[in-house]
Amino acid sequence: MDVDAALDELYGQPLSDFIATRNALAKQLEGDAAKRVKALRKPSLVVWTLNQLARTHPDDIAQLIAAAERLRGAQRRAASGGSADELREAQAERRRMVARLAKAAAEVLSAGGHAAAPATLKKTEDSLFAAATDEDGASLLAAGRLDRELVPSGFVDVVGLEVLPGEGKAVASAPKPELKAVETAVDHAEVARAKATLEEAEASAANASAAASEAEAKAEDVTQQARELELAANAARREAKLARQRAKAVREEADAAARAVADARSALDDTRR
Repeated sequence: MDVDAALDELYGQPLSDFIATRNALAKQLEGDAAKRVKALRKPSLVVWTLNQLARTHPDDIAQLIAAAERLRGAQRRAASGGSADELREAQAERRRMVARLAKAAAEVLSAGGHAAAPATLKKTEDSLFAAATDEDGASLLAAGRLDRELVPSGFVDVVGLEVLPGEGKAVASAPKPELKAVETAVDHAEVARAKATLEEAEASAANASAAASEAEAKAEDVTQQARELELAANAARREAKLARQRAKAVREEADAAARAVADARSALDDTRR
């Protein structure tokens, strides 16, 4: 089995079977491939739902991703002064696909024995919307191997664009000339700070995730060792019990033989008299 096959099997399992399946698949692999699979974290309920949608509704997922690609193109053209009609149509198509998949998500949750809670469905919808801006996430979603929830960005709703009444054109709304340089500098500084904060948070999260995965793996190994030791102890106890029973039977046979010898001697003595 290769890693791709292992991942396909793993992310298609019921959520409650993820850890056991992951460990079993890791044992079938070697080297880095085994480590990669062993380090995978159990997905959230939202991520699990999205991966099941990729398996149960692959055509709808493909249409959503295609709509997201068309939306990105329409946004770029609209920002350059192109027609807003194409942009509206692309947005409407994406909304239709998200609504259809959100309804299917409720069915997937119910079929899997999970409650279709509003918070879960809302996060599922958010991730589906985010496929328009997160191309790597969209690829993982299409493959049914998503390992994280997707987060929509402002680009999804065309932040900074406005449609001019009566002209059917989308243009970028610009700040006043005297404020433009100041606002641009502030924006760049805020973006830099936000990126630094995000990178630090992602690094901390990655470290915590790795530590958690390692601790989880060790705990599972210790648990498995404990089970094996318990099984061995039970087997030893059964063997000891059988040995005691055999010893008792041998002792009883020896006692009976001793009594028989004593009886035979007594009978012999009686005949001599």
